[in-house]
Order: sequence, then structure tokens, then C-alpha cells
Amino acid sequence: MRIPEIEIDKHATRIDTEHGTFWYSYKTLVAARIGSDKRVSQNEWSNTTGKHINAIDNGDKANRIPHAELVVWVESF
Repeated sequence: MRIPEIEIDKHATRIDTEHGTFWYSYKTLVAARIGSDKRVSQNEWSNTTGKHINAIDNGDKANRIPHAELVVWVESF
């Protein structure tokens, strides 16, 4: 089975699966939507990754979570 990858921008990818939607900056998971719940990581990396994250949540920095928390949340499914 091939999982569809959609290149959003250079080094930004969205992957849609039957389990949810996952956004990556380079090869790092930065956001996920599972069901109706969407979570976005705080930027712990570069300006480019910050740009990718801003595109995902329209710059809503107040609702971002630490990256480790995002990973634990995704892995819980």
C-alpha cells in the first residue's frame, strides 16, 4: 500500500492516511490531526520549520505543544 504524500512547500510534506493527517518539516513530525483533534508542535528547530508550522496553524502559537508531547500523543493511537 502506498501512502499519499503531498509536498506543500520545499521540505514540507503532508501525509494523509486512514488514521489521520500528519505534517512533516524535513523528516520531523510537526503536526497531526487524528479524528477532529489537531495538535501542532512548538518550533524547536529552524526558521524554515517555523514557517511550515505557521502555515499549518495560521500562526496560532498559543495553542502549540512541546514536540515530545506531540510524539507521545500520536504514538498513543
